[in-house]
Amino acid sequence: MILCIEMVKPADNRVITRWLRVFLIGICTVHFSQTNAQPVNLTDSLSALLSTQPKPLLKMDSRNSFVTGIPVSLLGVKAGVQFSNRLELGLGYQWLKSQHTRVVTPSGSNDEEKKQAELKFRYFVVYGEYTFFSAENWTITVPVQVGVGNSFLLLDDGKYKGLKLKKGGVLLYEPAMLTDFHFLRYFSVGGGVGFRLMLINNKALSDRFTSPNYILRFRINFGKLWRDLKPD
Repeated sequence: MILCIEMVKPADNRVITRWLRVFLIGICTVHFSQTNAQPVNLTDSLSALLSTQPKPLLKMDSRNSFVTGIPVSLLGVKAGVQFSNRLELGLGYQWLKSQHTRVVTPSGSNDEEKKQAELKFRYFVVYGEYTFFSAENWTITVPVQVGVGNSFLLLDDGKYKGLKLKKGGVLLYEPAMLTDFHFLRYFSVGGGVGFRLMLINNKALSDRFTSPNYILRFRINFGKLWRDLKPD
């Protein structure tokens, strides 16, 4: 089992451009400097990978991003399986953690009865992550996830407590590219760039969730640790 903690933060165009340059230079440096580098053969069939023994996988996400230009945090959990340390498949659930509020007037009330409403954003994800390059302690992966859920405004005041306003469905797509450095056998740190694209947004809300981001993550391979520590 692998525990993974990911932190995703928004970045403006200048930061993204600068980071991409460093990221691509780093990839090229790893590729040409490692004499024992073993690029993954992209022609390998998925059926061959899926025929290997899967290993359980657990991930925890801690993400920072933008909603309509305002910094917010998202939390999430993911569970899945890993095949040959190259392919990961799984399911997850993510939700908006930050308290992002605005003033609304509940339906049927007078204009003077304004209330604070909190924005809610929740979605289930199907994700996959494919490692297409491996060079000693370095790996480069392409994670992709598709999420479906909803967003709405939640009132938590007096007679309106628990009332949901402007609820609607959302569909999103999040591709990225990551590089990881593995050390001390059980640990790895990595980072990369990605993008959250809202394929379907809640039309009842004016909030914008589409945003570029960069990813930092720390992973612990508990499966390998357990296999090394358990008695024969």
